[in-house]
Parts: sequence; C-alpha cells; structure tokens
Amino acid sequence: MMLSPRQSLTRKAVLLCLITGTSLVPLFFVRLNEPSFLLNLFKLLAKTGSLCGALLLFWQFLLGYRQAVARWVTSDYLWVIQLHRRLGIGALCLIALHPVFIIPYYQIKPGLQSLLAVLPEPLNLFVPLGILAFVLLLLIAVSSTLLRPRLSPRVWYGIHLTSYAVLPLVYIHGFPIGMTLQETGLSKIWIILFVLTGTFFVFRILGRFGVFDSRYEVVRVTPEGKDTVEIAMKPLRRPLQPGSAQFAFFRRGIFSPTRPFTVSRYEEATGELSITVKALGRISGQLQTVEATERFWVDGPYGVFGREAFCTSRPIVMLAGGIGITPFRRLITELENLPDREAYLFYGTSNEEEIVHRDEMAETEQVDVIHVLSETPEHEEFETGLITIDLIQKYVDNRLVDCEYFLCGPPQMVRKLEAALKEKGVPGKQIHHELFSF
Repeated sequence: MMLSPRQSLTRKAVLLCLITGTSLVPLFFVRLNEPSFLLNLFKLLAKTGSLCGALLLFWQFLLGYRQAVARWVTSDYLWVIQLHRRLGIGALCLIALHPVFIIPYYQIKPGLQSLLAVLPEPLNLFVPLGILAFVLLLLIAVSSTLLRPRLSPRVWYGIHLTSYAVLPLVYIHGFPIGMTLQETGLSKIWIILFVLTGTFFVFRILGRFGVFDSRYEVVRVTPEGKDTVEIAMKPLRRPLQPGSAQFAFFRRGIFSPTRPFTVSRYEEATGELSITVKALGRISGQLQTVEATERFWVDGPYGVFGREAFCTSRPIVMLAGGIGITPFRRLITELENLPDREAYLFYGTSNEEEIVHRDEMAETEQVDVIHVLSETPEHEEFETGLITIDLIQKYVDNRLVDCEYFLCGPPQMVRKLEAALKEKGVPGKQIHHELFSF
C-alpha cells in the first residue's frame, strides 16, 4: 500500500538526513596534526574524498536494492533512481579529491617523497586496487550519463554490474594502508560497513534468484490494438496489492531480463492483475506470444504516479501518448466513482489502430476522453495533430493554471508539454510525470 504524501515526505527527509550525517562521520576521526596549515588542508581534503566518498558509495549501493527501499522508505521509484544517480556522481567527485590531494601531501611532507617513486609493501598491493575502483566508478558514471542514450540496455547493464566490485575494492584498498582507519575507532565502523555490505550482497543475490519475488501464472492473453496484448495473471505466491497507476518488474524466468510494466488492471477479490504490453523492443515483442499457464516472477509494486489526483480538488488533466495510456486505466476507473470530479484524458496515438482499451474509454462517463491522431489529416470524431497547449485550453476553458496534470508517454512528448505548461504559468508542483522507459 502506498504511503500518504506526508508520510513519504517524512521518510525521504529522514533518509536524506541519515545519508548526510553518516557520510560526515569520518571527518571527526581525521587527526589534523601536521606541522603546517597546507599539509593539514591537503590531508583533510584527501581524507574527505576517500572516507566520505566511500560512505556515499555505501548508501548508493543500498538504494540500488529497490525491494528494501520500497518496503522501508518509499515506493517513489523515480525519486529513488534520481537520488541513486546523484549519490553516484557525488561519490565520484569526492573520491576524485583523494588522488588530487594525497599526491601533493606526499610531495611536501618530509620523508614521504620517496613513496611516490616506488611504492613499498603493502602500498604496492593495495594502491592499484584503489585505482581500479576509481576507474570502474568513472566508467559506470560515464556510461550512465553521457553514453546512456547510445548504449543498448544489455551493454549498459553489463557495465553497471561492475558496480558490485567497486565498494569491496574501496574497503580492501583503504583498510590496510589508511592511517585514519588504522589508528582510530573508525576502523570498527569500517568493519561494520564491510559486514553490512556483504549482508546486502547476499540479499541481492537471493533477490536475483527470485527468493523475495511474487509468482504469477498467465490465465489469458487478449489482443488490444496494433501489436499490443493484455496479459492477465493470477497469483501463486505472495500476491501484490498494487495501488492505482503503480508498476512492477516482470520476468519470465530467473535468468530472464527484468522489465517494468504498469499494472493496468487489478481485481482485489481474486488478486488477478493485468499488464498491457506493446511491441516496442525485443522483450516486449517476445511477450506478444505469451501463452496461458506460463509463469512470471514479479517484483513490486512501485511508483506514486497519480496519487496527487486524490489529494486535490483541482480538475484532473491526463496526457497520454501511445502505450503511456496504461497508468491511466485504473485512475479512470477510480475517477468514475467520483461524480463531482472534473477530469480529462488527452490520448495521443498515430492512428485509430493504435488506440488501446478503446471500448473501455468509450464507456466512461465521468472522464472526458479526447483522442488525438497524429498521422491522420482529418477525422470526423477525433482531434488530429499533436497534443498541444492550445488543444488543452480548448477543452478546459483556458483554466490551465487551475488544473492538476499527469503525463505519461514518449520522453520528448513529456518534456515538451511540461515546458509548455510551465511557460503558461502552471506551477511545477501541479505537473506530474511517470517514467516511460528505464
């Protein structure tokens, strides 16, 4: 069950405070006992990079375990992903301080210059491990930011898997040769972190093998629009209780790729759920041929998209593109039970054949459904072209700033509409979007 906005905000704030507070703890163990201000400064910056950066990496690793985060903190997966990425970038920047300042520290401190020429034991064993950890971290950061649009999901995921080696390398690199770790009580904290990391490694491996997943069996597959099917499943183990517009991660086997899909229908009495899948890639294309009795491993539910629709009295405007209609299917059903709510759905597709769940939308009485066909020059019943601000104004009587907006569709469409709404004065807090792809 989803937390209320206030509960979720409180838990997020507590998590951010924990991350900030614990990441600063190593600084209290750094002994600034050097003979000059410059040496103390270099030492402090180098230690900040190595020790505080390692703590940020530790938290980033924990946040990568989505099952634990969803259970103990928040199901707002978009927020978690953003925080995970920012921690990674922050850790990389901090860790970069270590070589930048440890080298001049060794250069100007009496008696240590020789260490830069030939590394004695055990430095010659453990310094290369730190260099390897930094190179891997840099590779992961570049592939997840600058190169992500150019990499296939499989290649990106393969590179990202090397992150499992980074944190152990950092621990092993620092513990035998770090003077702060050797001479202060920080060594005990380092051992605790190492044990916790190992424990989470075990849990994540068990999670990969489906120990904590729900199990579902396909009961029927129904064609819905062009190259689109609705897959209905019944629970076999650990049935989910997804809220409106929430999604889950589905895979056909333990070693099969995992992909997120919105739970487009859910029967509370039986626990049966459905996902609507359009053939947009290799995995979604393969799911078009799923047969009854096939079983899925399911992890979820996640997401808070649509929650604000029931926390406000403003008119609801839903903007969907293509298969981005799926999060709105259950929202529409719930809005049907609220006769006093004003609600609109603008659904953009290329043509009539691309419309998904058309019959259901035709039967809705509470939600005003506006179909928009981008590749059809003229149509007697539907709008044509693209979803634009002018089109939205036409139906909401120019009350743009008075509405609550929910967007799901191709990223370009979402970005364009978000920017246009903000230009018209709509506050950012009234604009919500769902991830269309990961």
